[in-house]
Amino acid sequence: MLFGITPLALMTLKIRRARPDELALLTQLAATEQANPQRHIAYLSETAPEIAAELQDLDRPWATVSAVACQDEAVVGWLVGDFDLEVGRTWWLGPFVAVDDEGVWSKVVTALHGHALDMLPEGVVEQEFAVDEHFEWLVRWGQARGFVPGTISVSMSSALDAGARVLSDAPPVEATLRPLTQGDRATVAPLHDRLFPGTYMTGAQLAAASKDHDVRLVAADPQTGVVAGYIAAQRQPDGGGYIDFLGVAEGFRRQGHARRLIQAAARVLHDTLDCRSVHLTVEASNAAARALYGSLGFKEARALRGLSKRPAPAPTGPKGAP
Repeated sequence: MLFGITPLALMTLKIRRARPDELALLTQLAATEQANPQRHIAYLSETAPEIAAELQDLDRPWATVSAVACQDEAVVGWLVGDFDLEVGRTWWLGPFVAVDDEGVWSKVVTALHGHALDMLPEGVVEQEFAVDEHFEWLVRWGQARGFVPGTISVSMSSALDAGARVLSDAPPVEATLRPLTQGDRATVAPLHDRLFPGTYMTGAQLAAASKDHDVRLVAADPQTGVVAGYIAAQRQPDGGGYIDFLGVAEGFRRQGHARRLIQAAARVLHDTLDCRSVHLTVEASNAAARALYGSLGFKEARALRGLSKRPAPAPTGPKGAP
């Protein structure tokens, strides 16, 4: 890796598509940058082997949308796009740029981003970054290019071992707390879309998930059997568990459903999927949720910020015009 690239050296900087055989080199670059809060990306782990496993677990080959920056044959920058055609969005994994000057860093990122954008398929028009709140360079870079900073979220985690509070007195998965069935999809999908509009997973995608590492549970009202809430979790490539979504319908809140769902999901992650830890993110302003997770033994780690860019809405004509 190369540090301290000068503006003059940018004249010989080359941007190209990443090669699959470069994964070990590129993940080492990413791991070095991930260790620095001022360069940390939220979507990936912190060690090279974990990052490689996560990239290889994507729905398509990681090099499909992947650009590298080279200076005198040395790789100094990398950016990957993980996209979803149904949602029409790409989540940028990176940028990882080994440069110590913000102005030069910004030019390298601009070149990487432009090259990677050209690789995206038609219909992918939305973009998102998620970074440590201290990654001020990327926030400034993004705002200058129309990205809108989102609210601050907090990452939280808990060990899953014999002493884990989230595993103690965990309720059994039974009739009122059960795996999501095909019959639940018609209720869970619209509930998810209502509670989490515009997120990275649609209700249909969440309810249809069927991979071995997916966990989908619902809590039902004991009197009526109506679905009161749901939780979506997964075993990640690094071996840790992750809670993607937790939702409780408006008429069933403050009845303990959320707590039971968290505990039951943690139990499945530990007992069935052999996870030794579980992680999640929650909006920093959601004091009630943070308190709930804290009461179950979750500890707060990083504060994270998202950056999003959506296409401008199409202009509309006068009333009555097509």
